[in-house]
Amino acid sequence: MTATFSPDHLPFSFDSYACSDYDETGQGYVPLPSPWQKQVRTELRTLPAEQGAAWCALWLHCAGSKGKTPAPAWLKKARILAEPVMADFSSTLARWLDMIVTQGQLFATPWWQNNQPLIRALLWLASLGEAELLAMPVARLMHYGHIWRLDLDGKFRKAELVSEGGFWTLSGFGSAGVMATLWLKTQSVLEFTYGILQPFSADQLDLLYEELPFASPFDAQGQWVIRFGNDATLTYQRDNLYRPQFVDAKGKSITKEPRKLWKQYALTRSAVDTRLGAMRNQLSELFATMERATLSQRCWQGSRWLALFDDPQRLGYDLARERIWCVQDGETLRQIRWLNGQWCDVDGKAADSPAVASTLWLWHPAMEPDDTLAERWRQCLIDHRVTEGQQAWRVVYRLPPAEAGQTAAQHLAGYRLLERFYWQKLNNEDPDSPYSKTLAAGWSVRLHVSARHFSNLQFRLGEEVMTLGQVPPVIYSEGLRMAALTVEESSAEDATPMLFRQLLMGSLRYVLQQSSFADRVRLTRDRLYVRGDYHEYSLSLLSALDSWPTVRIETDGRTLTGFEPGVWGDEDKLFGIMRRNLDLQAMYWPLIHEWSDRIFAKVRLLVHEDEIEWEWVRKQILPTTSAPV
Repeated sequence: MTATFSPDHLPFSFDSYACSDYDETGQGYVPLPSPWQKQVRTELRTLPAEQGAAWCALWLHCAGSKGKTPAPAWLKKARILAEPVMADFSSTLARWLDMIVTQGQLFATPWWQNNQPLIRALLWLASLGEAELLAMPVARLMHYGHIWRLDLDGKFRKAELVSEGGFWTLSGFGSAGVMATLWLKTQSVLEFTYGILQPFSADQLDLLYEELPFASPFDAQGQWVIRFGNDATLTYQRDNLYRPQFVDAKGKSITKEPRKLWKQYALTRSAVDTRLGAMRNQLSELFATMERATLSQRCWQGSRWLALFDDPQRLGYDLARERIWCVQDGETLRQIRWLNGQWCDVDGKAADSPAVASTLWLWHPAMEPDDTLAERWRQCLIDHRVTEGQQAWRVVYRLPPAEAGQTAAQHLAGYRLLERFYWQKLNNEDPDSPYSKTLAAGWSVRLHVSARHFSNLQFRLGEEVMTLGQVPPVIYSEGLRMAALTVEESSAEDATPMLFRQLLMGSLRYVLQQSSFADRVRLTRDRLYVRGDYHEYSLSLLSALDSWPTVRIETDGRTLTGFEPGVWGDEDKLFGIMRRNLDLQAMYWPLIHEWSDRIFAKVRLLVHEDEIEWEWVRKQILPTTSAPV
C-alpha cells in the first residue's frame, strides 16, 4: 500500500471544476482541485507513509460508495482501513469537513454529478469517529450543502445526498447528534429531521435547545450593521427584523431595492439572507420554548438564567426582556420586567436585577386570583409605551367552582380555525374524530366536534381524562384560550366575546382614541361601527380571527364585497394609502397583533371612502346622485 500511495491521485481531483479556463482544445473547463482539496493533499504529504496510505485508501473507499445508507460490508471494510489512523481520525476528519465549508468552491460548481456521492460517503465515514468532535462539522457541511447556489449553467442546485449521509450519521451520534440536528432545524434550510428528534418530548428538547450557542449579531445599541464595501450600509434594528434601513455612501436612505448593489455584492447578500433566515427561525424556536416553559411553570436557577438570558451576545437576551418574570429571593416574591433600560416592578419603579441565588419563572396572569395584577401591568406598559401581546394582554379563563368535577368546560359554536391554530385531528379518515392539542408536560386538551359545534372539552394527563378541579390553573386557562381562538362565532356569553373584550377591545379602543376620527367610531361587544361620509359601516371583530374583518353597510344591510386582499390583490396599496394620510409611526399600539392592523386599515379607509381606489368597491360605496350623509 505504501508503494502505490500518491496524494495526486485522490478521487476528487478529476471531478471538480474549480476554474473557468478552457483547455487547449477550447472544448471544456480545466479540471483543477479546489483550495480545500489542495490543503488535504498538502497534509497527506506530511504524514508518515503508513498513515498517508491509510487515508488515501479511505478516500478511494469513499469514491466507490453506493446506496442511500452504507452497506454493512462497506462499514466493515472502512473500520479496517481506518485502524492505522484512529488516534487522530476524528480531529482530522472534523478539520477536513470544516475546510469544505470555509475554503471550498465545491458547492458553486457542478459537483453533484460526481462529488456528491463522495462527500456523502465521507459523512458515513464520520460515524466511525467521536460524536462530540464530529457532530457539528457534519451539521455545518449539511447546512452548507443546502444553501442554494448558482451553478455554472445558471441553475440552482442543492445537496440531497449530503443531507441523507449527514442525517444517517447524526442518528447514531446520540445526544451530540440530537444537538446538531436541533441546530440544523434552526437554520431555516432543513425541515426534515428523519426521526432523530421524534423520540424526545418537547420539554426534553427544550432543555437541549438551551445549550445551543445562538449568537446575537446586535451591538450594544441594538443594531446589526452590514457594510457593502464603501457603497452602502444595511442596518437591522433589534426590535424589527422586517424593515431594515438601507443608506448609501452619502448617507441618503435607499427606498427601492438596489439591484446593482445586490448584484455587485451577491455573496454578502446571500450570507445576510441566510443569517437572517436562521436568526428568525431561532427566535421562533426560542419563543415556542418560552411558551411551553410558561405552561409547565418551569423554573430556572439564577446562575442558569443569567447565563441564558442576561448575555447580550445570545438571542435569548432579547426575548427575556420582553417578558414579565417572577423572581423569588428567599421568602420574597416579586414580578419584574425590562422597561426603559432597567428592570422595573409593576408600578414602573426600578427593581433589583435577578441574582445568582434567585429562582425565576415566567409570570402568567392565570396564576393570580383575579385580574387586578394583570390590569396594573397593562397600565404600566401603556405608561411606558411598550407594545406587548404575550402576558399582560393575555386573556385568562378561570374555573367556576361549580364545574370543578366536570370534564366539559364550555360548549362553543363553530370550529372554523382548528387547522390555523395547529389542532391535530386524531383520525383524518373519521369525520367525527376529535381534535387534540398538546400543552405541556404530558397535558393535552381534546375537542369532540359534532354538528358544527364542539363539546366535551377534555383535559388529559397522558391518556387519563382529568376533572377540571385536577387541572392546574395555567393549563386550564391556556386550554380554554386555545379553544376560544378556534371559534369564529360563539353562543356562550363568557367564551369568545370575553376574548375580544379583554384582548382586542382594550387595545383597539386605545388606538382609535388617538386617531383623528375618534368621533366617527364606536365599539360594541363584538362589532366596530364606523360613520363614513356616505354610509355607516360595521365590522365583525370576530371574523378578524380568520381573515380581514368583514364589513356590512348598515344603511342598507349589504355586505361590502371585494374588500379583501385576495380579491383586489395588492395589499401594500392599502397600507400605502394609510401611510400617506396618517403617520403610523407616531401612533402607539399597546397590543402586538395582526388583527389590530387589519381592523385599523379598514376603518381608516371607510372613514374617507373617496380614497378607496378599487373601482369594484367604489361602485358599491359611492352613490351616483345622492349627497353625503
